[in-house]
Amino acid sequence: ADLATTTSLPDFSFVSPNLCDDMHNCSVATGDAWLASAVPRILSSPAFTKQRSLLVVTFDEGDAADNVIPCVFAGPAARPQTSSATPFTHYSLLRTVEDAWGLPPLT
Repeated sequence: ADLATTTSLPDFSFVSPNLCDDMHNCSVATGDAWLASAVPRILSSPAFTKQRSLLVVTFDEGDAADNVIPCVFAGPAARPQTSSATPFTHYSLLRTVEDAWGLPPLT
């Protein structure tokens, strides 16, 4: 219901799956299934398609020594077919949010 209209969500929403769906306590397949269900519903919703929206899917830790994690930007506010070889951190994502809302840096 939160995705039904352009006015049913605040300017910024944070969705975090439970510890099973976020792959901490369950398999990658379980997390993939959650993403396969949740992401299309978000991307096709009126709250998302009728305004300049951005969905960011990121992980909080990797499994290698360099701790590289995937981060995907999707939606009308994302630049299509864009990728970057520049390493970014969670602080980079925080800075993106701060810049988008004109907030002073927290870091």
